[in-house]
Amino acid sequence: MKLKTLFIILLAPTLFLSCEKDVTFEFDRPSKLCLNCILNPDSTITARLTLSRNIENSSAFQPIDDATIMLYENGMELNTLTSKGEGDYYLNYHPKHQNEYKIVVLHPDFDNLEATTVIPRQPVVYHKPDTLEYIEAGHFYLLDVHYEIHDMSGPTNYWLYWKHTLHGVTYSGGGFLSLNAPFIDDFNRRLDSDAEYGFVYSYYVRISDVGYEESVLGFNASGKTESFTNFLSADEHYDKYIKSSVKAHLNSEGELPFKEPVQIYSNIKNGYGIFGACTITTIKL
Repeated sequence: MKLKTLFIILLAPTLFLSCEKDVTFEFDRPSKLCLNCILNPDSTITARLTLSRNIENSSAFQPIDDATIMLYENGMELNTLTSKGEGDYYLNYHPKHQNEYKIVVLHPDFDNLEATTVIPRQPVVYHKPDTLEYIEAGHFYLLDVHYEIHDMSGPTNYWLYWKHTLHGVTYSGGGFLSLNAPFIDDFNRRLDSDAEYGFVYSYYVRISDVGYEESVLGFNASGKTESFTNFLSADEHYDKYIKSSVKAHLNSEGELPFKEPVQIYSNIKNGYGIFGACTITTIKL
């Protein structure tokens, strides 16, 4: 028995040493253009173009103002975005529901950027509030609200977030909501013993209709009078971008020594960034 124990003690350091591996990270990569543009039928079109930087560089991103950014609608050239300076571009046009859009960025010093997206349909949402109590300190009623998303055909991903003003300060986000429904993505769920169901969701709540297409997605959530609940329907690219961004934020929190790196999603060919689309249904309580 003693010989066996001694053998394990002597072998353990060898096992740890055999698992060691030197890894060299390559940070010095050529700079590329980074485009960020999200289309929404409720807004005119804005885009931001900057230059990428390596991970060791903490300076501000360099804006690019001398590029040509062209937008196509259903395969036809629509117009060219106007540079407003500081990397911002603008087009006085409202994109249309379910139309396909393609963006092309031309610059003499870089490869052409290209990406496509399709505007999703407007979320159909009904709600019924039930008053719980009046909060004297905040001058609002606390509500229990029953929501129903009437899902349409085709895959759809919804993102739930809220916005309210209290004592002149506006708060927004989607975290710290305690919801219980089988169609909610649990990737950002965390335990909270004080919450109604024992857990909350950080930043936003992602609702997927996979397995529930063309169904009524019903659930209850707390709310406040004079607040706004937003249901955002994201195209596949914007959906992946939001989810990877939330994962990256969660990864940066806490002090755990072992965390899996998160790559922020990008659909920009020959560059970085996101070209996506969404539609939003807002409910005022």
